[in-house]
Amino acid sequence: MSQPARLTVDIDISQLIQRGVEIEATYPEDDFYELHNRSPSSSTPGSPTFENLEQADLSNASESEPEAVSHKLLKKRAKKAAKREKAREARKRRRLEEIADNFAINGNINAKNKYVERAEPLFLPFNFADSAVTESAYKGKRTGEFVSQKHYTLSELVGPQSEYHMKLITWDGFTPTPVYDCKGRRILVLAGHPDDPSWKTSNLQEANRLMEYARHRSRVSTKSQKHRRGEFTALRCGVSHGGGQVRPSNLHNNKSNQKLLDELNRSRPFERMAGFATSAFATWAPDLYAYYVKYAQKLYSKYPKLKRPFSMSAYSAVTYNTGPWVECFPHVDIANLPFGWCAVTALGDYDPTQGGHLVLWNLGLVIEFPPGSLILFPSATIVHSNTSIQQHERRYSFTHYTAGGLFGWVDQGFQTLVALEQSLAKKPKEMKAWKEERAKRWQFGLSLLPVLEESVN
Repeated sequence: MSQPARLTVDIDISQLIQRGVEIEATYPEDDFYELHNRSPSSSTPGSPTFENLEQADLSNASESEPEAVSHKLLKKRAKKAAKREKAREARKRRRLEEIADNFAINGNINAKNKYVERAEPLFLPFNFADSAVTESAYKGKRTGEFVSQKHYTLSELVGPQSEYHMKLITWDGFTPTPVYDCKGRRILVLAGHPDDPSWKTSNLQEANRLMEYARHRSRVSTKSQKHRRGEFTALRCGVSHGGGQVRPSNLHNNKSNQKLLDELNRSRPFERMAGFATSAFATWAPDLYAYYVKYAQKLYSKYPKLKRPFSMSAYSAVTYNTGPWVECFPHVDIANLPFGWCAVTALGDYDPTQGGHLVLWNLGLVIEFPPGSLILFPSATIVHSNTSIQQHERRYSFTHYTAGGLFGWVDQGFQTLVALEQSLAKKPKEMKAWKEERAKRWQFGLSLLPVLEESVN
């Protein structure tokens, strides 16, 4: 099969690099990925339009005024209406420019030179192309393999007495480590954290405090605290599509929880973590990141009332897993884009050599996951969980992801699959072209992942 065409993104890369260099110059030199270690506050719905006001003016001019309205008055009102229309168009342009500016993020050039090219890689005898995905490649597929509602200790998974004989990866939580499959694809990255002493001290401590605060203040039923991912409180917000939704929409929360989530999104620790996750994504998988950006721009331009948790982030949703013991069961998040990466930051106060590891079941890996560190991996296709921590310890996590259904909605012309198929029913050529593109999407998605030759060059 011929190689799928590379993604073409309507972004001026040279301008992005220049902008990144200018911004980077304002940050400390030793802060790895510091380009996105800062961010604006959470995004807000788009500016209101003037449509209702204009309609009111026109109705007044046509019916409530006497027939002998002077030409001068009508001209004046028309001029005002034109001025309002011009202002509305200017607002729209500014909104689109703001969206573009928020996403105008390129990987830190110094970070690429210093970390990506010098990183010590890990190679696996695993072919990511064999992952279970749906025909459309917008979602992963459950196979039932490895999935269970059971907690595992470290000794159950590794060591001579283990029936699983998994490989233990010791990691300091800082040193970036890319992981490649047998075809040289970079399928995940142990991204670490910025080279900033405050990250593992004051920033982590404040994030832990906020997680405890959120857990105690949130209003979540006891039943909802046990789910297929584990037994802990999870608060999520952002934009999603799927699970019966007729169109993309903001994730629903009660008023109390939404207010709490807005506070978390505006807090300094989580803004920094969201910024770092975005920067790491752009640095380690630039083509995949550009794909997320392109679709996010289209989606939010079409629906300005959709609310992103973090305006600079290419991810559409986040979850605050508030614990106090976030020990995930083996599971797979099939609703996320299957060839995409989610971003998980571990938080809490626990010994990462004894528990809290990230277990990647398909890959046979058990990875030490220290608090404050970030890992990027495809959560829709790789079954993952955490090892148990000790009773007196605390573990939380902060995750970013995008539902594959959002990409599908954009590709389908902002309509359901059923509506698209109906519109193409009498257009055999267009229907054939669409089916061919659909059949190649998984291979196209794989082509967005960096390969070993690219990282070396």
